[in-house]
Amino acid sequence: MDSIGLPMVPDLEAFSRPVRYLVLTALVLGPLLFAAAILVGTASSPPVVVEATVVDSPPADNGDVYQLAGFSEEAPTRTAVEEALRDGSGSVTATVEEVRSDPEFYVQHDEQVVRVTVTKK
Repeated sequence: MDSIGLPMVPDLEAFSRPVRYLVLTALVLGPLLFAAAILVGTASSPPVVVEATVVDSPPADNGDVYQLAGFSEEAPTRTAVEEALRDGSGSVTATVEEVRSDPEFYVQHDEQVVRVTVTKK
């Protein structure tokens, strides 16, 4: 009785030395290159645009009003808000990790309110 199984793969010794090295190189470098591509992909962050515009007041139903003092000096949101407070509007390009995940929120400084929108570039 013949059993049906997987076909046999020849030993690498059946191939010439250059072909063996090529096969082994592909087997080793393939997964390494794949892992490197994944690491590079996760390390890069998509750019976003932080736009800030001075408004009269935040909407009554919106609870997302933050104080400018709550943002660090280096924060792109703070830079855009400070520019908006000077000029009426401001815009900064940043990465996703550098800004809040909210697509729209408000920042208050003294009596002025600034609407901040974050959009993917």
